[in-house]
Amino acid sequence: MLMKAYEYAASNQDAIVRGVNLSLGKEIMREAKSLWNSYTPNLRESQLAGIDSSWNFIPYQGFYLFAVEAVSILRDCSYTVEPLFNLGVGTLSVEENGEIVYDPRTELQSRGMEFEYELAMGSVKKSDFALIDGSVLARFYDRRKRKPTKFYEYARELMGQENVVFISKTSSSNIMLGGILGDIFYFNHVGSLPGYSKPYFDNVGVTIFYVRLSDNTPCIRVEAPGKISESEAERLIDILQTSSVSGYPYVLRLAHEQCKVTNDDLERLANMLGLNAEIGGRDVLGE
Repeated sequence: MLMKAYEYAASNQDAIVRGVNLSLGKEIMREAKSLWNSYTPNLRESQLAGIDSSWNFIPYQGFYLFAVEAVSILRDCSYTVEPLFNLGVGTLSVEENGEIVYDPRTELQSRGMEFEYELAMGSVKKSDFALIDGSVLARFYDRRKRKPTKFYEYARELMGQENVVFISKTSSSNIMLGGILGDIFYFNHVGSLPGYSKPYFDNVGVTIFYVRLSDNTPCIRVEAPGKISESEAERLIDILQTSSVSGYPYVLRLAHEQCKVTNDDLERLANMLGLNAEIGGRDVLGE
């Protein structure tokens, strides 16, 4: 089948990548430019906590070995509050609308979000801003993946915290420009200098804007609770840029590195637990 995919890509290149062709989206690009404000951030020191979670699992016949970890970390590499983790074996089933759904990714992602919630609630008292990797709106709205109810409860609680800010490196949301690609794609092509898009207020209670913190770096998506003005957005941009490296908040880089659970980590844990003799999901394929 892979050869068929190569043949199809070679024969249909223009049709496949049509949406990435900016010359076909001139109206959207004009709209993006009209919403873009050039802005050079000013130095504004602040105590930031970076929060991120990670999870991974190994499938066996009849169960999963899984690990979930989350951290809240300051710029000096100290923890804002103690990290949280969960390690175990189980079926990773989810109850949704009275039915049991076996979905390890949904269940582990939900556990990671619970940890992020707990860390955020502890970090807001010990930092000026708690930065969480990802989008609270994506977590709140994405019901197609059958997220457990508690997933939404935590998202709603976090949207009410004034000094909790969500930062996304990527986004497929097109709520501002309505293009066939995500808004972040078009704002990335507006230019290469620092600036931000006009803040957009989502009626669930969160303000969204895209920002380039330094020259020739990708845009990031910022979600801040409540309705904020352009001057308030600029104040937040000042704070983010002051503590950023290559256009991305340094504390979120630290958090990602500290909490990630790799395949090698899981393999080592499996060996420590004596599970290396158990039959895995790939074994039946001879892999």
